[in-house]
Amino acid sequence: MFAGQIDHERSYHYVRLFFNETWYATHYGVEINEAFAHYLRTCRTNRHNPNHQFDESFYLAFYKDVREQVEIGRFLCGFEHYVVRGRFEDRIPRHDLEKALRVRMPSLLQPVGFDQASRLAARLRPIPSISTMRDEPVLWFLIPTLNPDIFFGGYRSGLELAASLLESGRRVTFVICDDPNTDRDYAMSVYQQSKLSRMLEQADVINIARPNALLEIAPHDRILAYSAWEVCLARDLARRTSGKLGFLVQEYEPIFHHYSAEHALVAEAYRIPHFPIFNSFGLKDYFVQHRLGIFGWLDWKIQSPASIMPSSNTQWCVCRHRRRST
Repeated sequence: MFAGQIDHERSYHYVRLFFNETWYATHYGVEINEAFAHYLRTCRTNRHNPNHQFDESFYLAFYKDVREQVEIGRFLCGFEHYVVRGRFEDRIPRHDLEKALRVRMPSLLQPVGFDQASRLAARLRPIPSISTMRDEPVLWFLIPTLNPDIFFGGYRSGLELAASLLESGRRVTFVICDDPNTDRDYAMSVYQQSKLSRMLEQADVINIARPNALLEIAPHDRILAYSAWEVCLARDLARRTSGKLGFLVQEYEPIFHHYSAEHALVAEAYRIPHFPIFNSFGLKDYFVQHRLGIFGWLDWKIQSPASIMPSSNTQWCVCRHRRRST
């Protein structure tokens, strides 16, 4: 029926059902026993409202398609359309700012960035930690995930660095910061009988999303962050140590984000005091040229040693990638 002619006798029943005679008579100054008849005679021309919950003028003005159907006589008035169809189509019976905006301008109710607020808050939630006086130093390596499907490029180089440190006798703990569902098992199953698999077996792994995750930081420990996001999390951890926060710099990450909250947060990470480990001299030169990171405030003419474990007066280093011979 909705696709063809309207059964006005049936719709008349619904109009009468939702019509408020007492309100109408009081509002428009007519006898209560004449209220409904008066409404049927005048609603088309005077746009009278049938009750206090429906606004005829608003309904016709807001819904152009309804107004056109009333004009050609398909419906007696906007209220007839509402009781027959509109209420089942979630049409608005009277002006409501939020509902009107949701229909006409929904983007105003979803400002850019609001949907990211909870995600950013979760990603930047401080990592639970305490200070301890443990003698053996630990390198805490903060990474987003241990998903082996992205073990390429910079991720692979960071893992190779951790493997080399483990081989040299240092204790390494991976801290997974942005993937509640990952652990070492999947990575070890993919890289079976490999250096990476042996490295993951020897290293400790903590996922900060797990219940009761807690980092026990000693003064001689060192903190290494894989990306700018991990630098934001590592700042408070590094304050529990006597050394600088290490930052595995593999690109200038803000260029991968639109000018938004994410861009601002990532850019700010490069202004947090840190010791950068560049993946190439070319990238280091780019930072020097554009005065990025530590080169925004340090004397960048300081010479860097080849070692990735710098002396106390070294401000940066370059960790070169080298293909293993077979």
